[in-house]
Amino acid sequence: MGIENRHILLLFSISAIFEVVLWTAALRGFSGCNSRGVDDPQCCNQIPGADEQVGNMVKSLMGTNQNLTRLQAQVKSLQTQTGNMAAFMTKVPICTFYALLNESTVPGHINQSVPFDQVVANVGASYNNDTGVFTANTSGIYKFTWSIETTYENYIFSDLMHNNITAGSSLTGDKVYNSVTSGFAVLFLNEEDSVWVRIAESSPNAVIQSPMTTFSGFLISK
Repeated sequence: MGIENRHILLLFSISAIFEVVLWTAALRGFSGCNSRGVDDPQCCNQIPGADEQVGNMVKSLMGTNQNLTRLQAQVKSLQTQTGNMAAFMTKVPICTFYALLNESTVPGHINQSVPFDQVVANVGASYNNDTGVFTANTSGIYKFTWSIETTYENYIFSDLMHNNITAGSSLTGDKVYNSVTSGFAVLFLNEEDSVWVRIAESSPNAVIQSPMTTFSGFLISK
């Protein structure tokens, strides 16, 4: 039994003991009246009060038992859910990455992959920061997010590519301020499928700015 469960049971036990003590005191007062006789003026006042008090205590004890039963059922249900979640997590391989652009760069030629070269996390070692390409190490449903920042008076079209097929697109650009735009996609990948971000089109003087240019993804479900 966990510490929380023991604390709960202790609390209810103390409450029940306290009510039993009060109940006992009331019964003793009732018995004392019987020993003196019901004609005693004090007993005339004690007997009705004792009956009501005992009745209330019985109801309170019944309610306490019902609350304890419900609480135990809730704790058991929570323990079951926690166990199921832990079992699920052990079956799903962890695969997640997050990388960003270390230094600002020009887009280069069309369809060039963006070199997110500064790796912050790469659990599962599926992201290659030399190529900017993520390669799935297991089949499943993945979520990907990318952000592209560029300088003012310029624009950049970017695409999220899945095995050379466009899976999502984003447009970044503003006439007055530097701008950043994010896109995301949820994809089913087979093992060895590849995902990366490419520059589809840009203005002549556009620059891909760091450090708000980022690329991340993780496995949702195998």
